[in-house]
Amino acid sequence: MNTKIGTIIALALTAAVSGCAHKQKQQGPRFGNVTRVEDSTSNTYRTTEAAGVHTPHVIVDDATPGTGATDLGKAEDAAHTTADTGVMVLCRRIDTAASSAGTSGDYATFDCDSLGQLRVAPSVPATMYHGQTTVTTAGTEVTLGASQALTQGCWIKALAANTGFIYVGLNPVSASTGYQLDNNEQAFFAIDDRADIFIDSSVNGESASYACF
Repeated sequence: MNTKIGTIIALALTAAVSGCAHKQKQQGPRFGNVTRVEDSTSNTYRTTEAAGVHTPHVIVDDATPGTGATDLGKAEDAAHTTADTGVMVLCRRIDTAASSAGTSGDYATFDCDSLGQLRVAPSVPATMYHGQTTVTTAGTEVTLGASQALTQGCWIKALAANTGFIYVGLNPVSASTGYQLDNNEQAFFAIDDRADIFIDSSVNGESASYACF
C-alpha cells in the first residue's frame, strides 16, 4: 500500500474515532436549564429549543440553583415576596413519639403530633434553687438571692401571711414599677441569673418564697 494513502486512512480513522468519542461525551441525562463549567467558561444548555429541536445533551460538571422568585433556591436574608416558589419542608405525623432513624448517625424526619405541632424535647433543669427572701424595710429593695446561673427562671410567691404587697422587677424596683403580688399570689419570671431579680414590699418585714431553675 502506498505510504501516503495509508497515512490518509489512518488519519481518517483517528478522526472518526475522535468524533464518536465526542458524540458519546455529549450524551447524558436530560436537564432543564443547567450550567456547565469547563475551561473557566460557563454555558447554559437546554434540552429543547423553541423550534422543538433537541440540542446535544452534555455532562453537567456543575449546577448552580437560581435565587429568583420562580427558582427553588433562595438567597440567605432575602426578603419574602408573595408567590415565591421553594421546597417545602415536610413534617411526619406520629402520635406516639418515636425516631424514624434506625441508628445513631442516620438521617431522620421532623415529627409532628396529631395537632400538627412540631415535636421537641423539653429542657429539664438538673437543679432547683429555692428559698425565702424578706424585705426588712418597705421601699428598700433587696435582691432575691445570691448570683446563680439559671436555664429557665424563677417562680416567686408572696407568703400567705403577708398583709401588704410584694413588688418584683429588675434593679431598681419599687411600688410604682414592680410586678405586684398580693399575699399567696405567684408568678414566673424568665431570667438567667437569680441575682438579677429584686423585690420590694409595701409593709416592713414581708417575704416572698421562690423556686428557680
